Formats: sequence, C-alpha cells, structure tokens
Amino acid sequence: MAQSPTIHCTVAVPNRQLFDGDIYYASVPGSEGQFGVLPGHELILSLTKKGGVCTLYLDEAHNDKFEILLYDGIAQMVGDNLLILGKLGKITERIHGDEMRDRVEAQKQLVADLEARASESDDDMKAQLEQEKYRLDWYQIQVDWAEKNNK
Repeated sequence: MAQSPTIHCTVAVPNRQLFDGDIYYASVPGSEGQFGVLPGHELILSLTKKGGVCTLYLDEAHNDKFEILLYDGIAQMVGDNLLILGKLGKITERIHGDEMRDRVEAQKQLVADLEARASESDDDMKAQLEQEKYRLDWYQIQVDWAEKNNK
C-alpha cells in the first residue's frame, strides 16, 4: 500500500478546534525542542512547549503555512494522524500586539487588586488569583510573540 503524501492534523484547545485538515509537514514545539513530522512518522507522544508555535505546511512546497501559538499541551502522532491539544492556543494571524499589550496592563491591575484583597484563609480568592495569573501569563506570551514578529 502506497504511503499517503499527507498527514491528517487536528489542533484543538478545550473550547474550540483551531485546525482540522490534511497537511504535508508539521513543525511542533516539543518540550525538548522543535521537531518535524512527515507522513509515515513513527509513533510519538510529546509535551508541547509553553509559548511555542506549531507550524503546519499545507502544500508540498511548504509555501502555504498555518501557525498556532500554544500554551502547554501535548502532541501525538499515530499512523498518519497528528493530534495537538493545547491548554490555550491562538492562530498567530489573529494576534494583535497593541490589543494584547492593553490586555496585559488590565490583567496586571486585576492581579494586583486580587493580591491586595486576598487573605490566606480565603481559598476561593486564592484560586481566582491563580487563574488570573495564568491568564496574565498567556497574554504576555502573545505580546512577546507579537513583538518578536513585529505585529
């Protein structure tokens, strides 16, 4: 049986699918470094890097690509199916540096307000504070990506 020239790839986060389709090659931000995936790749299971960019090449010449910024997750290749699940993720062309910088500043203020109100005995407040810090980290990763890519 002939090897398929493509891989079926799905990239998703808990609340939505970011990509689902056939690709020719993927560059995945593994926790130990970027790795490439071609059709026929061996079985692989890898954590993904926080703030790494997954690049999916949609054509054989690698001219047409689709990029997704990820916040932690896992990648799995079985047969010719690549599945990438992230805690958070965003299509890079939808990242707008100015908008994200404004969100970072607002989120920093929210975190500071929560820290000022948090008491050691209030578990709900501590949980909310940790969630908001997590969100701040994600926003900052997007700002860092935008600055690096002049967006």
